[in-house]
Amino acid sequence: MKKCKNLIKKNKNKSRRISFACVTILFLLSVSCGSSRPHVDSREKTAPIVGVWNLVSPEWPGGGEIKKIITKEHFVVLLTSDNIVISSFGGTYSLDGETCTESIEFGSSNRSQNIGTKSIVKVNVKGNVMNVTWQMSGRDVNEVWVRVE
Repeated sequence: MKKCKNLIKKNKNKSRRISFACVTILFLLSVSCGSSRPHVDSREKTAPIVGVWNLVSPEWPGGGEIKKIITKEHFVVLLTSDNIVISSFGGTYSLDGETCTESIEFGSSNRSQNIGTKSIVKVNVKGNVMNVTWQMSGRDVNEVWVRVE
């Protein structure tokens, strides 16, 4: 009898874990598939900017590393130092030729002032190198990113 109770208890725990996993997967699918954005042909958006990028120039004055992760519809920028995220922001983007409009939808507390803003940048990708130009205080800022993945 005791063996039966233990077996039932194990099966209940296993069922709970499976149920939790299913709910988690459904939640993630609803978040990723429930976008209000219209469907875009994946061939259109796999344009050369999709991937994981490291900023190589200019160097961040505080040291550390800046990564930009770009998917078909979203991007996130992570500033790290000694493997700790110091700052981050991201959101959605649209690409029209070499013009990329980034809509910042979330960010770390030190980037909260950027939430709800848009950045328009010029992007030029050749192989695994992406050159990005944008304006800051009336002058051009030129960045060079190298694809990691």
